[in-house]
Amino acid sequence: MGKYIVIFILLALSSVGCHQDNAVQIQLMQIDSLLSINQDEKAYEMLQSLTDTATAADVAYYNLLKTRCLYKMDYEFENDSLIDAALQYYLTHSGEKSRLGEALHYKSAIAFQLGDMDDAILYAKKAETIAVDTKNYPLQNKVFLSLAYYNSQARDNDLAIEYTRKELDAAKRCNNAQWTAYALLNLALYHNDVGNKDSASYYIGRLLDYLGEIDDNGKSYYYNCIGDLCKSDNPLLAYKYYDSALLYSTQPQALKSQAELLVNSDDTAKIKSLCEKAMQNSWEELRIDVLKIVSDLYYKRNDAKSLKVVEDSITAELQKINEKIYLDKSVEKQQRYDAEISAMKFRHRIYIVLSLAVFAALIYAIIMIYIRLKRAKTESEVTKLSLRIKDLQKQIAD
Repeated sequence: MGKYIVIFILLALSSVGCHQDNAVQIQLMQIDSLLSINQDEKAYEMLQSLTDTATAADVAYYNLLKTRCLYKMDYEFENDSLIDAALQYYLTHSGEKSRLGEALHYKSAIAFQLGDMDDAILYAKKAETIAVDTKNYPLQNKVFLSLAYYNSQARDNDLAIEYTRKELDAAKRCNNAQWTAYALLNLALYHNDVGNKDSASYYIGRLLDYLGEIDDNGKSYYYNCIGDLCKSDNPLLAYKYYDSALLYSTQPQALKSQAELLVNSDDTAKIKSLCEKAMQNSWEELRIDVLKIVSDLYYKRNDAKSLKVVEDSITAELQKINEKIYLDKSVEKQQRYDAEISAMKFRHRIYIVLSLAVFAALIYAIIMIYIRLKRAKTESEVTKLSLRIKDLQKQIAD
Protein backbone atom coordinates (compact mmCIF):
# COMPACT_ATOMS: atom_id res chain seq x y z
CA MET A 1 0.00 0.00 0.00
CA GLY A 2 2.81 2.42 0.99
CA LYS A 3 4.57 1.73 -2.29
CA TYR A 4 1.50 2.80 -4.29
CA ILE A 5 1.13 6.02 -2.26
CA VAL A 6 4.73 6.97 -3.08
CA ILE A 7 4.17 6.29 -6.77
CA PHE A 8 0.98 8.39 -6.69
CA ILE A 9 2.83 11.32 -5.07
CA LEU A 10 5.61 11.18 -7.66
CA LEU A 11 3.10 11.06 -10.51
CA ALA A 12 1.26 14.02 -8.99
CA LEU A 13 4.50 16.03 -8.75
CA SER A 14 5.33 15.11 -12.33
CA SER A 15 1.83 16.11 -13.49
CA VAL A 16 2.10 19.52 -11.79
CA GLY A 17 5.50 20.10 -13.38
CA CYS A 18 4.21 19.19 -16.85
CA HIS A 19 1.18 21.44 -16.42
CA GLN A 20 3.40 24.38 -15.41
CA ASP A 21 5.75 23.73 -18.33
CA ASN A 22 2.82 23.63 -20.79
CA ALA A 23 1.44 26.89 -19.39
CA VAL A 24 4.80 28.61 -19.88
CA GLN A 25 5.12 27.23 -23.43
CA ILE A 26 1.65 28.51 -24.32
CA GLN A 27 2.47 31.97 -22.97
CA LEU A 28 5.78 32.08 -24.85
CA MET A 29 4.06 31.12 -28.11
CA GLN A 30 1.45 33.85 -27.51
CA ILE A 31 4.27 36.37 -27.07
CA ASP A 32 5.85 35.10 -30.30
CA SER A 33 2.55 35.65 -32.13
CA LEU A 34 2.20 39.18 -30.72
CA LEU A 35 5.69 40.08 -31.94
CA SER A 36 4.85 38.70 -35.39
CA ILE A 37 1.93 41.15 -35.69
CA ASN A 38 3.95 44.07 -34.24
CA GLN A 39 2.15 44.13 -30.88
CA ASP A 40 5.51 44.80 -29.23
CA GLU A 41 4.32 46.69 -26.15
CA LYS A 42 1.79 44.00 -25.27
CA ALA A 43 4.42 41.29 -25.84
CA TYR A 44 6.82 43.12 -23.52
CA GLU A 45 4.17 43.34 -20.80
CA MET A 46 3.60 39.58 -21.03
CA LEU A 47 7.34 38.93 -20.85
CA GLN A 48 7.61 41.07 -17.74
CA SER A 49 4.70 39.30 -16.05
CA LEU A 50 5.91 35.79 -16.89
CA THR A 51 6.83 34.32 -13.49
CA ASP A 52 5.95 30.62 -13.82
CA THR A 53 8.61 27.93 -13.66
CA ALA A 54 10.12 26.62 -16.88
CA THR A 55 12.53 24.15 -18.46
CA ALA A 56 15.90 25.02 -19.98
CA ALA A 57 14.23 25.06 -23.41
CA ASP A 58 11.67 27.58 -22.18
CA VAL A 59 14.37 29.79 -20.68
CA ALA A 60 16.20 29.84 -24.02
CA TYR A 61 12.95 30.68 -25.84
CA TYR A 62 12.21 33.40 -23.27
CA ASN A 63 15.68 34.95 -23.77
CA LEU A 64 15.27 34.86 -27.55
CA LEU A 65 11.82 36.48 -27.42
CA LYS A 66 12.95 39.15 -24.97
CA THR A 67 15.91 40.02 -27.19
CA ARG A 68 13.63 40.17 -30.23
CA CYS A 69 11.10 42.33 -28.38
CA LEU A 70 13.66 44.79 -27.01
CA TYR A 71 15.36 45.04 -30.41
CA LYS A 72 12.05 45.86 -32.11
CA MET A 73 11.43 48.52 -29.45
CA ASP A 74 14.80 50.16 -30.33
CA TYR A 75 16.41 49.23 -27.02
CA GLU A 76 20.13 50.02 -26.94
CA PHE A 77 21.91 46.87 -25.78
CA GLU A 78 25.09 47.30 -23.74
CA ASN A 79 26.09 43.63 -24.16
CA ASP A 80 24.93 40.44 -25.84
CA SER A 81 24.59 38.24 -22.73
CA LEU A 82 20.81 37.76 -23.13
CA ILE A 83 20.95 36.48 -26.71
CA ASP A 84 24.15 34.52 -25.94
CA ALA A 85 22.29 32.48 -23.31
CA ALA A 86 19.66 31.53 -25.90
CA LEU A 87 22.23 30.89 -28.62
CA GLN A 88 24.29 28.51 -26.47
CA TYR A 89 21.21 26.37 -25.85
CA TYR A 90 20.16 26.19 -29.51
CA LEU A 91 23.71 25.39 -30.66
CA THR A 92 23.56 22.19 -28.60
CA HIS A 93 20.03 21.15 -29.65
CA SER A 94 20.01 20.17 -33.32
CA GLY A 95 16.21 19.90 -33.47
CA GLU A 96 15.76 23.66 -33.01
CA LYS A 97 17.05 24.85 -36.41
CA SER A 98 14.59 27.71 -36.93
CA ARG A 99 15.16 29.14 -33.46
CA LEU A 100 18.90 28.72 -33.87
CA GLY A 101 18.62 30.79 -37.05
CA GLU A 102 16.62 33.46 -35.18
CA ALA A 103 19.17 33.52 -32.36
CA LEU A 104 22.04 33.91 -34.86
CA HIS A 105 20.18 36.74 -36.57
CA TYR A 106 19.68 38.70 -33.34
CA LYS A 107 23.23 37.93 -32.23
CA SER A 108 24.32 39.55 -35.50
CA ALA A 109 22.01 42.56 -35.03
CA ILE A 110 23.27 43.23 -31.50
CA ALA A 111 26.91 42.77 -32.55
CA PHE A 112 26.33 45.46 -35.18
CA GLN A 113 24.68 47.71 -32.59
CA LEU A 114 27.72 47.22 -30.34
CA GLY A 115 30.05 48.21 -33.17
CA ASP A 116 31.44 44.78 -34.05
CA MET A 117 30.95 44.62 -37.83
CA ASP A 118 32.98 41.42 -38.27
CA ASP A 119 30.79 39.45 -35.83
CA ALA A 120 27.66 41.06 -37.24
CA ILE A 121 28.45 39.74 -40.73
CA LEU A 122 29.71 36.36 -39.46
CA TYR A 123 26.54 35.57 -37.50
CA ALA A 124 24.29 36.97 -40.23
CA LYS A 125 25.93 34.63 -42.76
CA LYS A 126 25.42 31.67 -40.40
CA ALA A 127 21.77 32.67 -40.01
CA GLU A 128 21.49 32.98 -43.80
CA THR A 129 22.72 29.40 -44.28
CA ILE A 130 20.07 28.03 -41.90
CA ALA A 131 17.31 30.24 -43.34
CA VAL A 132 18.07 29.07 -46.90
CA ASP A 133 18.54 25.39 -45.97
CA THR A 134 15.25 25.26 -44.02
CA LYS A 135 13.39 27.45 -46.55
CA ASN A 136 12.39 29.73 -43.68
CA TYR A 137 11.27 32.75 -45.73
CA PRO A 138 10.36 35.08 -42.82
CA LEU A 139 13.86 34.54 -41.40
CA GLN A 140 15.38 34.99 -44.87
CA ASN A 141 13.62 38.34 -45.17
CA LYS A 142 15.10 39.57 -41.88
CA VAL A 143 18.61 38.23 -42.55
CA PHE A 144 18.80 39.63 -46.10
CA LEU A 145 17.54 43.00 -44.84
CA SER A 146 20.36 43.07 -42.26
CA LEU A 147 23.05 41.98 -44.73
CA ALA A 148 21.89 44.62 -47.21
CA TYR A 149 22.11 47.30 -44.53
CA TYR A 150 25.55 46.16 -43.31
CA ASN A 151 26.90 46.33 -46.85
CA SER A 152 25.35 49.73 -47.47
CA GLN A 153 27.09 50.99 -44.32
CA ALA A 154 30.34 49.52 -45.67
CA ARG A 155 29.72 51.51 -48.89
CA ASP A 156 29.23 48.34 -50.96
CA ASN A 157 25.96 49.29 -52.62
CA ASP A 158 26.18 46.55 -55.24
CA LEU A 159 26.05 43.88 -52.53
CA ALA A 160 23.38 45.86 -50.69
CA ILE A 161 21.23 45.82 -53.84
CA GLU A 162 21.86 42.10 -54.37
CA TYR A 163 20.74 41.24 -50.82
CA THR A 164 17.73 43.57 -51.06
CA ARG A 165 16.59 41.70 -54.18
CA LYS A 166 16.76 38.51 -52.13
CA GLU A 167 14.87 40.28 -49.34
CA LEU A 168 12.18 41.22 -51.88
CA ASP A 169 11.88 37.63 -53.10
CA ALA A 170 11.50 36.32 -49.52
CA ALA A 171 8.87 38.98 -48.77
CA LYS A 172 6.84 37.93 -51.82
CA ARG A 173 7.07 34.27 -50.84
CA CYS A 174 5.66 35.26 -47.43
CA ASN A 175 2.87 37.18 -49.22
CA ASN A 176 3.60 40.12 -46.92
CA ALA A 177 2.75 43.49 -48.50
CA GLN A 178 4.51 45.49 -45.77
CA TRP A 179 7.79 43.61 -46.21
CA THR A 180 7.50 43.80 -50.01
CA ALA A 181 6.94 47.57 -49.89
CA TYR A 182 9.90 48.02 -47.55
CA ALA A 183 12.21 46.02 -49.83
CA LEU A 184 11.09 48.07 -52.87
CA LEU A 185 11.73 51.30 -50.96
CA ASN A 186 15.24 50.11 -50.01
CA LEU A 187 15.98 49.18 -53.63
CA ALA A 188 14.95 52.70 -54.66
CA LEU A 189 17.15 54.21 -51.93
CA TYR A 190 20.24 52.11 -52.75
CA HIS A 191 19.94 52.78 -56.49
CA ASN A 192 19.46 56.49 -55.80
CA ASP A 193 22.61 56.52 -53.62
CA VAL A 194 24.77 55.32 -56.53
CA GLY A 195 23.12 57.65 -59.05
CA ASN A 196 20.91 55.07 -60.79
CA LYS A 197 17.98 57.47 -61.06
CA ASP A 198 16.08 55.41 -63.65
CA SER A 199 16.26 52.27 -61.47
CA ALA A 200 15.22 54.29 -58.42
CA SER A 201 12.20 55.65 -60.33
CA TYR A 202 11.31 52.12 -61.47
CA TYR A 203 11.22 50.80 -57.90
CA ILE A 204 9.28 53.86 -56.70
CA GLY A 205 6.67 53.02 -59.34
CA ARG A 206 6.46 49.43 -58.13
CA LEU A 207 6.25 50.63 -54.52
CA LEU A 208 3.26 52.86 -55.33
CA ASP A 209 1.39 49.77 -56.57
CA TYR A 210 1.65 48.24 -53.08
CA LEU A 211 0.60 51.24 -51.02
CA GLY A 212 -3.08 50.35 -51.34
CA GLU A 213 -2.43 47.32 -49.09
CA ILE A 214 -0.61 49.35 -46.41
CA ASP A 215 -2.27 50.99 -43.39
CA ASP A 216 -2.55 54.78 -43.19
CA ASN A 217 0.54 55.29 -41.03
CA GLY A 218 2.51 53.12 -43.43
CA LYS A 219 1.24 55.09 -46.44
CA SER A 220 2.27 58.34 -44.77
CA TYR A 221 5.77 56.99 -44.07
CA TYR A 222 6.29 55.71 -47.64
CA TYR A 223 5.01 58.87 -49.32
CA ASN A 224 7.35 60.91 -47.13
CA CYS A 225 10.33 58.70 -48.11
CA ILE A 226 9.41 58.94 -51.81
CA GLY A 227 9.28 62.72 -51.42
CA ASP A 228 12.81 62.64 -49.98
CA LEU A 229 13.99 60.61 -52.98
CA CYS A 230 12.51 63.12 -55.45
CA LYS A 231 13.44 66.29 -53.54
CA SER A 232 16.76 67.11 -55.23
CA ASP A 233 15.70 66.35 -58.84
CA ASN A 234 12.02 67.27 -58.84
CA PRO A 235 11.05 69.54 -55.92
CA LEU A 236 7.52 70.10 -57.26
CA LEU A 237 6.80 66.37 -57.43
CA ALA A 238 8.39 65.89 -53.99
CA TYR A 239 6.08 68.57 -52.56
CA LYS A 240 3.07 66.63 -53.89
CA TYR A 241 4.31 63.40 -52.29
CA TYR A 242 4.68 65.22 -48.96
CA ASP A 243 1.07 66.40 -49.40
CA SER A 244 0.05 62.76 -49.90
CA ALA A 245 1.92 61.78 -46.73
CA LEU A 246 0.03 64.45 -44.77
CA LEU A 247 -3.33 63.18 -46.03
CA TYR A 248 -2.87 59.99 -43.98
CA SER A 249 -0.97 61.24 -40.95
CA THR A 250 0.50 64.45 -39.55
CA GLN A 251 4.09 63.70 -40.46
CA PRO A 252 6.36 66.34 -38.88
CA GLN A 253 9.12 65.29 -41.31
CA ALA A 254 6.85 66.02 -44.29
CA LEU A 255 5.91 69.43 -42.88
CA LYS A 256 9.58 70.22 -42.28
CA SER A 257 10.53 69.13 -45.82
CA GLN A 258 7.79 71.22 -47.41
CA ALA A 259 8.98 74.28 -45.48
CA GLU A 260 12.53 73.53 -46.63
CA LEU A 261 11.40 73.41 -50.28
CA LEU A 262 9.62 76.76 -49.90
CA VAL A 263 12.36 78.61 -47.97
CA ASN A 264 13.57 80.41 -51.10
CA SER A 265 10.06 81.43 -52.11
CA ASP A 266 8.16 84.59 -51.13
CA ASP A 267 5.43 82.70 -49.26
CA THR A 268 6.64 83.60 -45.76
CA ALA A 269 3.26 82.94 -44.15
CA LYS A 270 3.10 79.40 -45.58
CA ILE A 271 6.66 78.61 -44.44
CA LYS A 272 5.94 79.86 -40.92
CA SER A 273 2.69 77.87 -40.77
CA LEU A 274 4.44 74.66 -41.82
CA CYS A 275 7.24 75.21 -39.32
CA GLU A 276 4.81 75.91 -36.47
CA LYS A 277 2.97 72.63 -37.18
CA ALA A 278 6.24 70.71 -37.49
CA MET A 279 7.39 72.07 -34.12
CA GLN A 280 4.39 70.43 -32.41
CA ASN A 281 6.24 67.17 -31.70
CA SER A 282 8.64 65.93 -29.04
CA TRP A 283 11.49 64.94 -31.37
CA GLU A 284 14.20 67.43 -30.41
CA GLU A 285 16.47 66.75 -33.41
CA LEU A 286 13.61 67.47 -35.83
CA ARG A 287 12.67 70.61 -33.90
CA ILE A 288 16.23 71.88 -34.33
CA ASP A 289 16.04 71.19 -38.10
CA VAL A 290 12.81 73.19 -38.28
CA LEU A 291 14.34 76.07 -36.32
CA LYS A 292 17.28 76.09 -38.75
CA ILE A 293 14.81 76.51 -41.63
CA VAL A 294 13.19 79.45 -39.80
CA SER A 295 16.68 80.81 -39.16
CA ASP A 296 17.47 80.62 -42.91
CA LEU A 297 14.17 82.36 -43.63
CA TYR A 298 14.95 85.31 -41.35
CA TYR A 299 18.57 85.45 -42.55
CA LYS A 300 17.45 85.76 -46.18
CA ARG A 301 15.09 88.56 -45.13
CA ASN A 302 17.73 90.35 -42.99
CA ASP A 303 15.52 90.15 -39.89
CA ALA A 304 18.22 90.23 -37.21
CA LYS A 305 15.83 90.54 -34.25
CA SER A 306 13.80 87.47 -35.20
CA LEU A 307 16.99 85.62 -36.05
CA LYS A 308 18.29 86.16 -32.50
CA VAL A 309 15.06 84.69 -31.05
CA VAL A 310 15.41 81.61 -33.25
CA GLU A 311 19.06 81.11 -32.27
CA ASP A 312 18.04 81.23 -28.59
CA SER A 313 15.37 78.61 -29.29
CA ILE A 314 17.95 76.33 -30.94
CA THR A 315 20.19 76.67 -27.86
CA ALA A 316 17.24 75.73 -25.62
CA GLU A 317 16.47 72.64 -27.76
CA LEU A 318 20.11 71.53 -27.57
CA GLN A 319 19.91 71.84 -23.79
CA LYS A 320 16.81 69.61 -23.79
CA ILE A 321 18.68 66.98 -25.81
CA ASN A 322 21.56 66.96 -23.31
CA GLU A 323 19.11 66.59 -20.41
CA LYS A 324 17.26 63.80 -22.22
CA ILE A 325 20.48 61.86 -22.82
CA TYR A 326 21.28 62.06 -19.11
CA LEU A 327 17.73 60.97 -18.16
CA ASP A 328 17.74 58.10 -20.68
CA LYS A 329 20.94 56.74 -19.16
CA SER A 330 19.36 56.80 -15.67
CA VAL A 331 16.20 55.04 -16.92
CA GLU A 332 18.31 52.50 -18.82
CA LYS A 333 20.21 51.63 -15.63
CA GLN A 334 16.91 51.02 -13.82
CA GLN A 335 15.56 48.88 -16.67
CA ARG A 336 18.76 46.86 -16.74
CA TYR A 337 18.55 46.31 -12.98
CA ASP A 338 14.88 45.22 -13.29
CA ALA A 339 15.80 42.82 -16.10
CA GLU A 340 18.59 41.28 -14.01
CA ILE A 341 16.22 40.82 -11.05
CA SER A 342 13.62 39.16 -13.32
CA ALA A 343 16.27 36.82 -14.73
CA MET A 344 17.43 35.91 -11.21
CA LYS A 345 13.84 35.09 -10.18
CA PHE A 346 13.41 32.97 -13.29
CA ARG A 347 16.61 31.02 -12.60
CA HIS A 348 15.65 30.64 -8.92
CA ARG A 349 12.32 29.05 -9.82
CA ILE A 350 14.01 26.62 -12.18
CA TYR A 351 16.46 25.72 -9.41
CA ILE A 352 13.54 25.07 -7.03
CA VAL A 353 11.81 22.74 -9.50
CA LEU A 354 15.00 20.78 -10.12
CA SER A 355 15.68 20.61 -6.38
CA LEU A 356 12.17 19.29 -5.70
CA ALA A 357 12.63 16.65 -8.38
CA VAL A 358 15.94 15.51 -6.84
CA PHE A 359 14.42 15.64 -3.34
CA ALA A 360 11.45 13.50 -4.44
CA ALA A 361 13.78 10.99 -6.08
CA LEU A 362 15.88 10.71 -2.91
CA ILE A 363 12.80 10.27 -0.71
CA TYR A 364 11.53 7.62 -3.10
CA ALA A 365 14.90 5.82 -2.93
CA ILE A 366 14.83 5.83 0.90
CA ILE A 367 11.29 4.43 0.97
CA MET A 368 12.22 1.65 -1.45
CA ILE A 369 15.29 0.79 0.65
CA TYR A 370 13.12 0.66 3.79
CA ILE A 371 10.84 -1.79 2.00
CA ARG A 372 13.82 -3.91 1.03
CA LEU A 373 15.18 -3.57 4.58
CA LYS A 374 12.04 -5.12 5.99
CA ARG A 375 12.44 -8.05 3.63
CA ALA A 376 16.19 -8.45 4.22
CA LYS A 377 17.18 -11.81 5.61
CA THR A 378 20.90 -11.45 6.37
CA GLU A 379 22.67 -9.11 8.77
CA SER A 380 25.15 -7.98 6.11
CA GLU A 381 22.33 -6.98 3.77
CA VAL A 382 20.65 -5.01 6.58
CA THR A 383 23.92 -3.20 7.30
CA LYS A 384 24.41 -2.25 3.63
CA LEU A 385 20.87 -0.93 3.31
CA SER A 386 21.18 1.06 6.56
CA LEU A 387 24.37 2.70 5.32
CA ARG A 388 22.69 3.53 2.00
CA ILE A 389 19.80 5.22 3.84
CA LYS A 390 22.24 7.32 5.89
CA ASP A 391 24.00 8.38 2.67
CA LEU A 392 20.74 9.40 1.07
CA GLN A 393 19.68 11.33 4.18
CA LYS A 394 22.97 13.22 4.08
CA GLN A 395 22.33 14.10 0.42
CA ILE A 396 18.88 15.45 1.34
CA ALA A 397 20.39 17.52 4.14
CA ASP A 398 22.95 18.91 1.70
